[in-house]
Amino acid sequence: MLLFRLKNISISCFCLLLTLVFVVGGGDVAKGQKMYATQSSQSGTGTITGLANVRGASTTTPPAGSTPANITVTGTTGALGGSAVSAYINLQFASNVPLNTVVFIKVSAITLPSIASSISAAAYNNTTIAAGSAFYELVAGDGTQYIGVYATGTFNTARLIVTGGGGGLLGAPAETASANVFYAYYNTSNIADCGLSLGTSWSGNGTVSNSLNAIDGNMSTFSNITPSVLLSTVEQSFHFSGPSVTNDEVKATLSIPPSALSLGLLSNIAVNAYNGSSTTPVWSSNLGAVLSLDLLGLFNTGAPITVSVKPTLPFDRLSINYAAVLGLLVTLRVHEVQRTTASPVFTVQNLTICANNTATLIATAPAGNVTKWYDAAGTLLFTGNSFTTPALSTTTTYYAATAKNSCSGESLRLPAVVTVNPLPTVAAITGTTTLCVGSTTPLANATAGGTWGTSDPLKATVSTSGVVSAIASGTVTITYTVTGANGCTNTASALVTINALPVVPSITGTTTLCMGGNTTLSNATPGGTWVTSDPLKATVSAGGVVSGIAIGTATITYTVTGANGCVNSASTPVTINLQPSLPAISARSICLGQTVNLSTLNPADANGSTAGSYVWSATAGGTALPSTTVTPPLGNTTYYVRYTINGCFSDSNVLVVVHPKPPTPHVTLNLN
Repeated sequence: MLLFRLKNISISCFCLLLTLVFVVGGGDVAKGQKMYATQSSQSGTGTITGLANVRGASTTTPPAGSTPANITVTGTTGALGGSAVSAYINLQFASNVPLNTVVFIKVSAITLPSIASSISAAAYNNTTIAAGSAFYELVAGDGTQYIGVYATGTFNTARLIVTGGGGGLLGAPAETASANVFYAYYNTSNIADCGLSLGTSWSGNGTVSNSLNAIDGNMSTFSNITPSVLLSTVEQSFHFSGPSVTNDEVKATLSIPPSALSLGLLSNIAVNAYNGSSTTPVWSSNLGAVLSLDLLGLFNTGAPITVSVKPTLPFDRLSINYAAVLGLLVTLRVHEVQRTTASPVFTVQNLTICANNTATLIATAPAGNVTKWYDAAGTLLFTGNSFTTPALSTTTTYYAATAKNSCSGESLRLPAVVTVNPLPTVAAITGTTTLCVGSTTPLANATAGGTWGTSDPLKATVSTSGVVSAIASGTVTITYTVTGANGCTNTASALVTINALPVVPSITGTTTLCMGGNTTLSNATPGGTWVTSDPLKATVSAGGVVSGIAIGTATITYTVTGANGCVNSASTPVTINLQPSLPAISARSICLGQTVNLSTLNPADANGSTAGSYVWSATAGGTALPSTTVTPPLGNTTYYVRYTINGCFSDSNVLVVVHPKPPTPHVTLNLN
């Protein structure tokens, strides 16, 4: 005999073969596809009203109205006792009910005065009762009542029968029994079915207390399955909203009081899946085969564990059958049982990354389902196949589960571990971080073995030893990267500021002078400082006046310091040539009318130079004479000569004294 426990539902008014408790879910509404009876007929002795109200609007649509049909039956009376009287409604489907399928008839307002009256049901193939016809009662958590009808043979009609008890001896009154009838339907497989646990039942030699706690959606509550004696068996079954679809699983959360059980002992707790009315499991296993050694250790501590079983064929019912053997007499607690879609399949599950990086985990769900990602605290982080973690600093475990669209239930959450390796320690970069274009600065780091880098080689480069060379003004990030033994890298960085040089144009002015001479140089940028590279050859004043000291070349530099402290300069070479020195020329005397070739009087340079040029003129530094051959007038005439070499010159002169010719002697010839 099957024993059942109901929550706040009285069953004293029913004479039935079986009672099953239904719980109506508050969130998930998707069920297996319902197929409704579309024809109805009546027979028997009694009053039946609203017969047309029980016909489905279509095979997939319930009756349009909410007014049920009613069957009211009163037994007969007599001096020697009355007789029971029955009436019934036939609810016929458009085609045969699939084999191994339960038909549910929704009923209400059942009145059965005593056990002499009853409500029952049977499966018919048209007008012939089907082989193996049977029925049971189902009461939902909200009080909705159903009669389940099934058979081993073919049937297309579910008959609901109400019987009123007959009167007793000596004219005792007959009983009036009645019931409302709404419709009949059966479930077919539907991929959108959320797999609700519609109800739970138990049977066997033992007890199942608080049975509804196993399907109330609350992990902190549980049913207790306890065999009564050694070798006894007790079973709790869980009924779902319709047949499963491919890959559906059942997720069960179980616990026991702290114990020391082995996997072998737990093999005496069977897990069976059934489909429809069949009493033969479509799939069987046991708790010892489902648990791993790791889960067994946790299970023995008394902590709840969640396991997933995967029947290979369609099923709409799961049972946990507990056979008590020596060493296995503890109470099994069932916290929750739910049918779910298949667990996710990982493409990328466990990764190893370096600290402060993200990781992308990938898991796929069956068609029509979604993948949900959780942290260890159970917080939903993301919905989708590919989940990218935030930047992680420690090893972190995430969990992936699958769920059907629009359903709150989900598969077993499977772990995905992101192992985080630490980064190597890198000291701070030290050194000067402000420099001018064209200059260098050495940077350093106390951590050995790193590599230097620059963010912008067009502004600054950095050598393998950390020497920064400034190329253009702006800012640039200099990095020092160290790779640890685990392959992870860490980087220290420093922001280097490169200041522009002040603008200094070219130096202008004459850059060749004679030893002992001066030249003035200038620059368009004010505020600079003049300096010479060789003060033994040339000096330069604060105003840019260069004085030649000795022959040779000296570099004159004009340096300007900008407001940012950067220095720029312009330079020019200055050549100091030898200053020639002509000696005095002795005076020359000629007679009037005679000529003098001045070029023959060119004196040699006292410094030994002869490569220069001589220019004779009538005045010092004056215009060159047309010819160096002159015929001076009577008296004293001074002629000037300038000797020039490498731009330097020396002057001399010669005095030419012109004497008158002596008188011409006269010869007197006396011809007489």
